[in-house]
Amino acid sequence: MFEFLGNQIIKELQKQKVFCWNNGTPESLRIIKNEYTSWQVEKFITRIFYPPNINRDHGLVVYIHFIEYMTKKIIENEDIKIKNLADYEKVYDRVLEKYEMLSEAERFYKNWLKREDFKNARYSGRIKGRKKA
Repeated sequence: MFEFLGNQIIKELQKQKVFCWNNGTPESLRIIKNEYTSWQVEKFITRIFYPPNINRDHGLVVYIHFIEYMTKKIIENEDIKIKNLADYEKVYDRVLEKYEMLSEAERFYKNWLKREDFKNARYSGRIKGRKKA
């Protein structure tokens, strides 16, 4: 995908400041020619594109959720045996606490409230207390 770009252009692209549409967190780009290209939003998600290689004639895109990745990492590093959902939730909750993150339900609820405010603003013409002209 980026194999035709020079190393200097790749370095400049990686320096660009971009912010995630979902949470406003800085987004980072990493390109390693002929190996992978990834976009990462810290504490949210990583998207990795693996180009075709000797074993496959197509590219492959993988999305990794930050909480899922960190949960898996703790389970592997500490050799924790997960027997049921409750065991998994204990590790999941550790990740949320360590990185000071809200649970999925809490984040979705917060976003839902934000969207409700926006929907009401569309009807009333008011955003954050200001009357639209």
